[in-house]
Amino acid sequence: MTAAEVRSVTLSWQPAGPMRPDLSGLDQLRGWRDGSIVMPPIGQALGVRFGEIEPGRVQFEMPLQEYMTNHWGVVLGGMLAVGLDTALGCAVMAAIPADRDMATLDLKVEFLRTVHYRDRSVLLDAECTHLGHNRVLAAARLTTPGGHLCALGTANALIRPKQTQPRDPGGERNA
Repeated sequence: MTAAEVRSVTLSWQPAGPMRPDLSGLDQLRGWRDGSIVMPPIGQALGVRFGEIEPGRVQFEMPLQEYMTNHWGVVLGGMLAVGLDTALGCAVMAAIPADRDMATLDLKVEFLRTVHYRDRSVLLDAECTHLGHNRVLAAARLTTPGGHLCALGTANALIRPKQTQPRDPGGERNA
C-alpha cells in the first residue's frame, strides 16, 4: 500500500453543555438545528443535519463516510443503528415536557436492504408512537436520498425528571 492509498479521519467536536432546564427538548433540538446551542458530540461526529422538527417528530440527514463501510462499500449496520438511535432519541425529546428527560430502554433495528457508500447520505424520520407518563415508544425509518427504505427502528424509553446537575463526560466515573 502506498502513502497515497492511506486515508485517515479526524473527529473534532465542541463539548456540549447539559440539557438546559429552561428549555423543552423541542426547543433544544431547534437550537441544535440553528446553531444557537452546541449539538452533542455524537451529532457533531455523525454530521447530522436537521430538517423538520415538530412535537414528537424529527427528520435529519446523516452523511455517509467511507470509514463506515466494509470491503464491499456497504455501510455497517452498527453505523446505521447509531443513526436510528439518535433519531429515535430526538423524537422522544421533541415529545416530552420541559421538566422531563429520557433514557433509552431498548432499541430494535430491522435491516431491509443494504446501504452503499455511493448513496452519500441517509435520511432518518422518527416519531413518537405512544407517549405515556413514564414510558414512550418511538419508530423511525431510514431511507436513501432516492427514497429506498433500508431500515426500520423502534425504541422504548423511560421518561424521568430532568437532571439538574451538569454531567462531566471527561470526569471520574463511579465504580
